[in-house]
Amino acid sequence: MHYRGPWPLLDEVNRLHPGSREGHHRMREYFLFRGGGAAAAMQFSAWLVSGRLSNPELLMLPVYSLLDLYRERHGDGRGGALQFWQTAQVRHYACRAYDEWFAPLPATEYPWLSISDLSHLAHALVACGEDERAAWVFKAMGPYAMPQPWKDVNASLGRSRDWTDAFLRVRASVLR
Repeated sequence: MHYRGPWPLLDEVNRLHPGSREGHHRMREYFLFRGGGAAAAMQFSAWLVSGRLSNPELLMLPVYSLLDLYRERHGDGRGGALQFWQTAQVRHYACRAYDEWFAPLPATEYPWLSISDLSHLAHALVACGEDERAAWVFKAMGPYAMPQPWKDVNASLGRSRDWTDAFLRVRASVLR
C-alpha cells in the first residue's frame, strides 16, 4: 500500500492473531478517518482480500468499505446514489463474500454469525440485484436486523425516516 499508516500494528495483529477481523477493521477505520478518506479505506480492503486469507470473514471488509464510500459520495443525497449500488464493484465484493464466506457455512452455524455482517451483505446483494443470494442471507438473519446500512441509505435517498419500513419492504419482496 502506498498510504502511510500503522503498518507495524497490522504486522503485530497478524503475528499474534492471524486473520483477526477486529485488527483489520481498525486498519480500515484508520484509513477512513486519517489516511485519505473512504477511497483509501476501500483500497486497503481491496488490497487485503486480494491476498491469501486465513479467515474468510475478512471478505466482508470491502462490503463495509463500500458503505464508507457511499456515505462520502452520496450521504447527503447527491445524485447517482442508486447507480452506486448497481456497479460491478459492488456485485464483485458482495458475491465474493457470499460465495466464499457465507455459502460454505452449514445452516446450523447461522445463529453464530454477526447480524451486522449479515445486514451489510444482504443490503449489498439486494442492491446489486442478487435477490436469490440475498434471500438466503435474510433467512440466516431470522427476525433480527441492524440499522446499518439500511438507515444511512434510506436517509440519503430522502425516504422514510424509519429505516425499519425500508428494511421490511425489501426483505418481504426478496423472500417472496
